[in-house]
Amino acid sequence: MLKQFATVVDTQPGIIVLRLDDGHNGCASCHSACSALWLKQLFQSSPVDITINCHNKKQIGERITVGILESPIVKACLLVYLLPIMMMIAFSLLAGLFTTTEVDVVLSALIGFSIGWLFAKYFFKRYLLLQLKIEILENN
Repeated sequence: MLKQFATVVDTQPGIIVLRLDDGHNGCASCHSACSALWLKQLFQSSPVDITINCHNKKQIGERITVGILESPIVKACLLVYLLPIMMMIAFSLLAGLFTTTEVDVVLSALIGFSIGWLFAKYFFKRYLLLQLKIEILENN
């Protein structure tokens, strides 16, 4: 299970809003001048807030640990990264069997990549997104 520290920033009946702590877990926690810190600063300009269902009473400012199972993350990564590439290769190989021009092969590869991307997007929203559940593990 992947764990992350978070702080409660808002509470409403049945839900809480959490702000994920910056720099306390994983890469860039040492604040050295490596590329991981540089990439984190480049792509994450604002804190990440998430809303989750919670039936326990939480106070604003309370620090908690949240977790998410790794298997849906791995499945989603494989689906999103590999399926479009595999479809692109398959379409280009099939086009290479039936045509002799490179333009047809390139166009077939682009069509295969697009179909793979659309299928990955549909499958992720329909099946994998339902498996991504954030759980409150403990109070800190």
